[in-house]
Amino acid sequence: MEAVRLVTEGGTSWYEVRQSSPKVDSLFRLDAATLFPFYTETTTHEGNSVVRKSMEVLEAKGPFKADELPVSDPNALGLELRGFPWGSRDSARLVFLGVNGVQSMSFSLSVQGKEDLSLGGKVYRCWKVQLGLDGFVGSFIPKTYFWFLAQAPHYLVKFEGLSGAPGSPKRTLVLKDYEASGPAPAPSPLAPGSPSGEPGAGVHPVRPGAGVHPVTPGAISPGAVPPLAAPPQEQSPVPPQAPPPAEPPVTSTR
Repeated sequence: MEAVRLVTEGGTSWYEVRQSSPKVDSLFRLDAATLFPFYTETTTHEGNSVVRKSMEVLEAKGPFKADELPVSDPNALGLELRGFPWGSRDSARLVFLGVNGVQSMSFSLSVQGKEDLSLGGKVYRCWKVQLGLDGFVGSFIPKTYFWFLAQAPHYLVKFEGLSGAPGSPKRTLVLKDYEASGPAPAPSPLAPGSPSGEPGAGVHPVRPGAGVHPVTPGAISPGAVPPLAAPPQEQSPVPPQAPPPAEPPVTSTR
């Protein structure tokens, strides 16, 4: 299950995404203008232990190159790529924040074009994206594939890839259901480089103009980012769970 809501505090807007499953509960906060994940929190229930991990980007110094995509948390990549400049870019090199010095391994994504997927009696026109490790070593490691809806709001329709580290089983997830409870409010305009205020509750998002940019700076117009939507679900879906008490503009059910 996933629930999404738009939060605006102190003149700053961000999307808050909550995902729940029997084993993992996740919280993501994404800049409303760029969909850059500046805060993530994951709680894992496994065996006799419960482990919570969090990540917060306090500063990301650019500038990044035009063909680079800054990644703060790989677990949020399926959300961040919804803001990719579809139709104007067909590739990008992933730059993982928090890595000391030069990355020992280079990952790249490439847009393979559009493809029609038939799921649950419906046909989805999607952008197909391939993600993999570059170089000689990359030829021995299976690629990861994403299918995003070709039209806004570009939600994730299908995923194929390893369930963990190299050698782990392959996993396929597909969209089972997507429901919007109503039109989502438009984000507050956050023009790059303009004062946007500070959010409350100790949250420190990386604002446009603060050194973090999408693949092509300015490719996503502030205030024009479509509302987030449902993630794909595993082919053996878990029973729906009750949504959080907040009333999100967009909800979905696994």
